[in-house]
Amino acid sequence: MSENNIDFKLIDISNSDENDKLMSGSVKKNIPSLTSVIMPVVLIDGKAFHDIKNFKSFLSNLKK
Repeated sequence: MSENNIDFKLIDISNSDENDKLMSGSVKKNIPSLTSVIMPVVLIDGKAFHDIKNFKSFLSNLKK
């Protein structure tokens, strides 16, 4: 994302229960029926995106 000049905040959930709860809560809020999440999770204006098949393409579309 840095290479594409996209501002972001990285939240590492691997060592923080608080960050894990933040991510889980954000995803559940957007997709209540979701039972599992595939990383990375990207939040844009409060909307959660996960299971991104082609991250490079996803980033390219953000710049449009």
